[in-house]
Amino acid sequence: MVSFSGALRVRLAALSAAVLFLGLAWAAQQPPAPPLTIEKVRDNLYVIPGGNAGNIGVLVTPEGVILIDDKFDRHVAQTLDLVKTVTSQPVRYVINTHHHGDHSGGNETLVKQTEILTSLFLGGSEVRARHYGRGHTNGDAVIYFPALRIVHTGDLFVEGDPFVDYANGGSIVDWDHTLDQVLNLDFDLVIPGHGQVKQRADFVAWIDSLRAVRAQIRELSRAGRNPDEAFAALKLEQGWGPRLKRAIDGMLAELQRQ
Repeated sequence: MVSFSGALRVRLAALSAAVLFLGLAWAAQQPPAPPLTIEKVRDNLYVIPGGNAGNIGVLVTPEGVILIDDKFDRHVAQTLDLVKTVTSQPVRYVINTHHHGDHSGGNETLVKQTEILTSLFLGGSEVRARHYGRGHTNGDAVIYFPALRIVHTGDLFVEGDPFVDYANGGSIVDWDHTLDQVLNLDFDLVIPGHGQVKQRADFVAWIDSLRAVRAQIRELSRAGRNPDEAFAALKLEQGWGPRLKRAIDGMLAELQRQ
């Protein structure tokens, strides 16, 4: 049974349509996929990481399998084969965290045999998709498995530094406020958009790091630094840098307006 509510139903339905349309555009002309693996997270929940694409959440129920994101279209065959190693149930539903092709490109193939949905109950398992606000884009959904106390954040939380996609409504100003709302959920494990499964404490620490970087960029913006100067002046944690550099001009511009 699929579950929706009020304005959230309208918002998530629109997001689902956008994800499908934009995901198809991203999926064309992809090279062969590197080998993937599947790892157990808890009970009937698995993750398929890697492949230079977003992490896929795999929830196995007695009535079918739910995928959270589906990487690029070139990964679909491997994904389905890996699912078969942990269950004989078919993949019935896909829920996308956002429209970027490394998270929704598989929709092109999977839409022919599954349904692309928002929130649902299946085989006694509840999966909730919630849009809390802007961050990585303006259309990110957080996927919550309440019985397992796990969230899949898509690229609202990643291993390493964040990327603010200003072309698709992202915001360094709103991002931490969006994640603060996620903290109201009861969870102890997080599947990030990219990287290894994390603890809740890692998620909290990452939000603090995001705030600290934003404070630095705000001061550099007030000082009139250009993007190259600003990025060179940032004091960053190990592993942070490439994604921030891609969006430093947008962050400076957004923070100048604050």
